Amino acid sequence: MTITRTAAVLTAALVVAGGLTAGVAGASAAACKLTAGTPFHHSGNIKANVSTSGCSTAITYTAKLQWRNLTGVAWTNLDSGTWRGNESQTLLFDCKAGEKETYRAIVDGSNGTSEYSAEKTFTCGQ
Repeated sequence: MTITRTAAVLTAALVVAGGLTAGVAGASAAACKLTAGTPFHHSGNIKANVSTSGCSTAITYTAKLQWRNLTGVAWTNLDSGTWRGNESQTLLFDCKAGEKETYRAIVDGSNGTSEYSAEKTFTCGQ
């Protein structure tokens, strides 16, 4: 009888401890902020500011600046950066004068998190 009660108490303690651990892990994941800034046109370039803050160095983050390809469905990568933890980068694409394209930025985490910017259309050189 004592063995059964001890086992029940240990099981309950493990469940509570597991819940606390999961709660801490959830709080850490919730504190991580991915930012994919809306692309902007500057000096003949398309740029997008991307960043992570409050994020774990155990996670790899990849940011991409993309344009919608000629089919209008798929996206083509123009510039990218990869890092762990907290980082800020500016992605850059040197566009040709007169090109009119739609751009976006993305930040993806190796843990399945992601953030997409708003899409923006520019005519380069204007």
